[in-house]
Amino acid sequence: MWGNVTRATRSLTSAILTHCGDHPAHRDNAIRWTGAFCVATMHFIRREYHIPTAELAGFLKRQELDPLDNAEHQSLYVASQIRYYLRKALKVDAKTPVQIAHARTIHMQYMSGLIDVLIEQVSGMERIRSTPLPVVYTSHLRTFLFVYLLFLPYIWVKEWSWGTIFLVAFTAFALFGIEGASSEVEIPFNKHRPNHLALDAYCVTILDNIQSLVIHEANLDMQEQIDADDDDDENEAQQSTIVASQKHYTGAQQQPPQQPAKPSNHQMNSSGNHDPSEYSTGAIDDALAELGSLLHAADKEFASLATQQFPSNTNLADQDGNTSLRLDEIRRTYNV
Repeated sequence: MWGNVTRATRSLTSAILTHCGDHPAHRDNAIRWTGAFCVATMHFIRREYHIPTAELAGFLKRQELDPLDNAEHQSLYVASQIRYYLRKALKVDAKTPVQIAHARTIHMQYMSGLIDVLIEQVSGMERIRSTPLPVVYTSHLRTFLFVYLLFLPYIWVKEWSWGTIFLVAFTAFALFGIEGASSEVEIPFNKHRPNHLALDAYCVTILDNIQSLVIHEANLDMQEQIDADDDDDENEAQQSTIVASQKHYTGAQQQPPQQPAKPSNHQMNSSGNHDPSEYSTGAIDDALAELGSLLHAADKEFASLATQQFPSNTNLADQDGNTSLRLDEIRRTYNV
């Protein structure tokens, strides 16, 4: 039965930590009372109705122990406290969304089932405590053993002679030992008996398990927070890289073309001309662009002079404003 209590408290604590994280205060209160259940059950089943404060230090406050001591059934009182805080942690009202309300209802039913298992185990222990061996059975058994062992030497003395003493002593030890074992099993919860159950060890194990589960859940929450921060930093770094790339690409498109720089003295060869080996591909492209601009300006100047010399030719420019002169007339006029 105490094995079932241990299993149910582990499952209940894990479920509370998993499903009641939205209300940390109510979650912690439910876990505190879950730990108090085993201690309250131990004292109740031993008929010790006062629980020392030191046994629940760290789980219950001093003002919470007085109502527990005054409760008629301490285990049921603790179970009611667990259900109370679970209802608060998994509260469902008219404003709760349908999906969340359905999930909380399922979690509440599961944890209520675990609390029912705890109460069922307490009921089984109460049945064992309240059902001793009948007095008539014990009296009849002891009387029969006493009479049997009293007449046993007279039955075996002819066959075993002096060995009858040792044989009767061994038989009496075996039979009285069986009777004594049945009396010890009758009440296994009384700590004043030499063969009582180690209920204190069971409670220590359960409390250690609850503490371990809480610490492990806290470590998981911190690890999850660290992972979330790392993901946020990585996303911010990627976003910054994307924004910087977009700014660089936009600035490159909007940047006006640079005018070619004048060649320095070391870029002139011995004849005073530019040394082509001193230019890069970009410098040559810029120089060609500037030469095109100069040719275009000269073309416009030639067009103006040609119009003055040939006023009858009105079709000197096309629709784009670019001059289209007859090259032979320009050559004859300017001797080129």
